[in-house]
Amino acid sequence: MRNTKSQSQLKGRIAWAVGVLLLIGMAIGAIMAVPTSSTPTNLPLPYPEMSATKYLSQISTGGYLPANVSKATFIPSSSKLVGVENFDQGAGAYDRGLILEVPIPAAKLNSFFVPALGNRGWKILSKTTSRTGSNLIARIAGSDGNFWEIGIKTPPPSSYETVSPPTPKGLLIELRILQNQPQ
Repeated sequence: MRNTKSQSQLKGRIAWAVGVLLLIGMAIGAIMAVPTSSTPTNLPLPYPEMSATKYLSQISTGGYLPANVSKATFIPSSSKLVGVENFDQGAGAYDRGLILEVPIPAAKLNSFFVPALGNRGWKILSKTTSRTGSNLIARIAGSDGNFWEIGIKTPPPSSYETVSPPTPKGLLIELRILQNQPQ
């Protein structure tokens, strides 16, 4: 009788272990069946875009702008470089800007720049729109170990170094890039 009782207990333990293994297998199978994507989902843009690298190279002389920051900066297609700003004057943290004429209405600036920057790793910190203009600020980690901020503002300041005159049909914006150095 003792032998059958131990055999019964052994069979019960084996059945319990098999049940636990089956549950673990089913849980792993369920996890593996969840669809995933190795590429991030990009938000659609309301207007065509182009890289700002060509224009940013005009304000990178005598200052350091990491390649990953430049490559992650996109502007509306057919944007025209109107002016440049050099606030740092080659001393201290990088602080420079572009004045661009863009082919989109002021009310649509944030709807373009939020996904255009966000799709490339910029973290949107703030975005405001009022009847007098709009302002968007975003941040990205630079390959130099510093954080970099971009500000998109309309209307731009009235004083800047002119590269080419604006046309009356376009909207002028300021695209300003600043380096955040550790204190």
